[in-house]
Amino acid sequence: MIEREFINEKMKQLKIKEAIEGEFTKSAEIGGITMEKTPLGERIIISTTRPGIIIGRGGSTIKELTNKLKNKFRLENPQIETLEIPNPHTSAEVVAKKIAGELERFGPSRFKGIGYREMGKIMTAGAFGVEIVIDGPIPGARSRKWRFWKGYMKKCGFISDNLLDKAQSKSVLKKGTVGISVTIMHAGTPLPDKIDIVSPALIVRFAKTPLP
Repeated sequence: MIEREFINEKMKQLKIKEAIEGEFTKSAEIGGITMEKTPLGERIIISTTRPGIIIGRGGSTIKELTNKLKNKFRLENPQIETLEIPNPHTSAEVVAKKIAGELERFGPSRFKGIGYREMGKIMTAGAFGVEIVIDGPIPGARSRKWRFWKGYMKKCGFISDNLLDKAQSKSVLKKGTVGISVTIMHAGTPLPDKIDIVSPALIVRFAKTPLP
């Protein structure tokens, strides 16, 4: 019974996220939606590079969205907040949606230029490593799957499963649907194999410091 309630709650959250994304165009650049329950009600945080589009003039858009979610999903007291993403290339979700939009806008023949450009901008934003995979019917390509990568990337283990910024999107083209996968390893990712070398002078200084 508890497992069923847990699954139903997760499905409800997924539908709420899909409803929020459906209310805005790709220009809003939503990077992620997190939900948590508080004593005052449901707290919904929308990460975006353009919070003004989500809020609207005088807060009209966010008020309208709050009423829609309250009536459609029977939420008691939804509190919608926005969290600004300073640099869009620090969010895998934003980059994946951007690549999908550019493939639809400029055509799949320019996928290499789009992939290399976005990869370079992610690395310039300070990432440890990045991997972009474009998979689907791409005209003129030797393979259905193209991988763009640069820097250092963990491919397995706890860090890969839990600490990397991963996102998927899709681009609907004339010859079929193309999938886009973006993985970013941010500079602040803790690495178990990273060793900080302390200078001998610093060790001697701390050794001579008397204990309180």
